[in-house]
Amino acid sequence: MEYKFRQSYVDPVNNCITYGPKTITVDKDFTYVIYFNEKIPLDFKQRINFGNKNIPHNLASRQIETHTMFRAEFDDFILVQILDKKNMIFDRIDFLNMEFRL
Repeated sequence: MEYKFRQSYVDPVNNCITYGPKTITVDKDFTYVIYFNEKIPLDFKQRINFGNKNIPHNLASRQIETHTMFRAEFDDFILVQILDKKNMIFDRIDFLNMEFRL
């Protein structure tokens, strides 16, 4: 099974997300990404947690996030999850200096 993501921009003026023309398709197990009909393998590198979800207020005053980093052939592929109440949920993918969302 694969998921399709669209390029996205955060519009600070209207406080909304705007979508661009580019798309990527990602395997559900994050073993590859398809970009411009080219299947690029993903190699897991590391997972980094920002903030502490076990305390009621984040002392660093930042959003609590988890970045799962993969290496594509020519760039990093980063899956970003954010804390929503008590669960980590998907937010975006950072790839090729662009953000992609469902």
